[in-house]
Amino acid sequence: MLRALVPLGAGVIWLLVATVLMGFLPSRFPPPDIVLIVVVSFGFQYNLPLGGGLAFLLGILQDVLSGGVMGLNALSKTVVFVLTRSIAQRFYFSNLISKIAMVFF
Repeated sequence: MLRALVPLGAGVIWLLVATVLMGFLPSRFPPPDIVLIVVVSFGFQYNLPLGGGLAFLLGILQDVLSGGVMGLNALSKTVVFVLTRSIAQRFYFSNLISKIAMVFF
C-alpha cells in the first residue's frame, strides 16, 4: 500500500496544481492530463482492486475539483485503467520505451 501512495500523491498534487494554475496559462497551450498518465502507469504496476480503486479515486477528485459532471472522469479513468491492464497482460512490455509508447497511444 505504501508504494501506491507515491503515484497517488503525485496525481493529487498535479490535480490541485492544474486546477489552480490552468486558468493563468494562455489558451493556446492545452494542459496535459497528468492524471491520465498516472492512471496508465497504475495499469502497468498494480492489480485490479488496488489500481482500479486508485484510478477511480483520482477520477472522483478530478470531478470534484473541475466542477463537471459527477462520475464522468471517475468512470473514464477506471475504464482507461482496465484497458491498460488488459493490454499489459496480453502483451509483454519489458522496457521503458514500450511503456512510454503505450502512454502516447
